[in-house]
Amino acid sequence: MRRRLYAPKPAGALLLIILAGLALLSAAALRWWAIEASDFARGCEFSGHTLGCSARRIALTFTHHDLFGGSALVLAALHLARPSLMLAGLSLIAACGGLMLYNVSLSAVALTLLALSLARPAPEPE
Repeated sequence: MRRRLYAPKPAGALLLIILAGLALLSAAALRWWAIEASDFARGCEFSGHTLGCSARRIALTFTHHDLFGGSALVLAALHLARPSLMLAGLSLIAACGGLMLYNVSLSAVALTLLALSLARPAPEPE
């Protein structure tokens, strides 16, 4: 007997696509408007008490310690062991943020694990 493969329901798949798009857009905006913009960075050095400067500081800390890619990898491994839409969504958000914010290697491995989780058998209904 052939077991069916794990796949999220259509509404769940649409939610994952929307989450990935929003994560990529917000990470791209943070990267190009807050991190790479030299005028903004200079302004944050002198008066760094705004919301944009705080977001820049947090994103740089996460990037320097590989937290985007590392958390995406841990969440993707958990999703591979026990499939869940929430784990897949959180891993996808962290991996998309890591791809845009210079944590490419760990984020790529996490996305590979997410793709690999689609090839595993679906869990047995209880």
